[in-house]
Amino acid sequence: FNLSILNNVSCWQSQTSHTTHPDGTQVFEFVSGQTERHFPNGTKEVKFPDGTKQIFFQNGESETLHPDGVKVVQNGIGAKQIVNF
Repeated sequence: FNLSILNNVSCWQSQTSHTTHPDGTQVFEFVSGQTERHFPNGTKEVKFPDGTKQIFFQNGESETLHPDGVKVVQNGIGAKQIVNF
């Protein structure tokens, strides 16, 4: 795990921290506890304080993973499928 950081910016007005890692991954941390990771391949991962995690793929598909084990998969045109673990 490489901890070296190319750029770390704190925006005091929005109370947001923005870190860019050497591999191009960007991490946004909000005062609300929400964090976002933007990967070089276009994938975005959002984690909410309640434990919910959303992953957005470059092809328009997304997955939402809820703390209770429910997974919602959405295809690129908006159709959703709910999966229980």
